[in-house]
Amino acid sequence: MWFEEGLCFYLPRKVLMSNDQLRGITKVEEKLIEEFQNFFGTYTLNFFGQSDEGGFTGALYDYWRATWLITYLAENYLEGNIDGLLDLFEKWKGSGERLIQDFIVSELRITHEQAKSFWLS
Repeated sequence: MWFEEGLCFYLPRKVLMSNDQLRGITKVEEKLIEEFQNFFGTYTLNFFGQSDEGGFTGALYDYWRATWLITYLAENYLEGNIDGLLDLFEKWKGSGERLIQDFIVSELRITHEQAKSFWLS
């Protein structure tokens, strides 16, 4: 679910915003994540939306993290290519892999340390 939710926020930003605007909003969300990280933690995103703690703010924290991660993956691993991002999602759906984060780590050749640093594992 986190991938789809993050994608829903990333796609309109990528299409409608300049690169500077996209970087700006991403920086704001990075600061929000940092601000709330001590309270909510850095649990893997496969637990997206399952936290009972934090109410509305906890839900926003999950959305900020998911959107940040999709933006990070798209911009740093897929050169901002929206089609590449959508292809990755479609390939995962047909792969039989249960968790998308495991598929992404394998497909994009992300190290375990990198994945851990941005909440994939």
